[in-house]
Amino acid sequence: MNIKQLAKTLNLSTSTVSRALNGYTDVNPDTRLRVQQAAQSLGYRPDASARRLVRGDAEAVGIVYSAAAEVLGNPQFLDMAGGLSDRLEQDQFDLLLALAKDDHELKIYERLFRGGRVDSVIVANTQVHDDRINFLLSKNYPFVAYGRTANCE
Repeated sequence: MNIKQLAKTLNLSTSTVSRALNGYTDVNPDTRLRVQQAAQSLGYRPDASARRLVRGDAEAVGIVYSAAAEVLGNPQFLDMAGGLSDRLEQDQFDLLLALAKDDHELKIYERLFRGGRVDSVIVANTQVHDDRINFLLSKNYPFVAYGRTANCE
């Protein structure tokens, strides 16, 4: 079921249904409740692409990791990635893994953000003086560092 079908079933406009589902206060509370109940009972699921387009969010967090086989096969990495993925899924976010070879990490971060593929990134295995942290800070890109660094601006 899509939003147009839901709106037709409720004899409401698509706009009203959308606003009701998104909690806008200009929708009558009774109408909002009726829309939410119908959406749940009819199995309505919002179109993820449309939702991302309207909100301007990627609904994804990126992590750039070394492409070295010993890193990707490391059980600690797999545990960390699994835990991140499980937690992000609770908020309907995806974990996007990008593999970096050599010194291409900064280019990958730039591509992820400029392409709208991620809302934020996790910087793994930080170093005391970390060019990735400096880069992300200079671009004002949101990130979380996984490790210690002297760059705590």
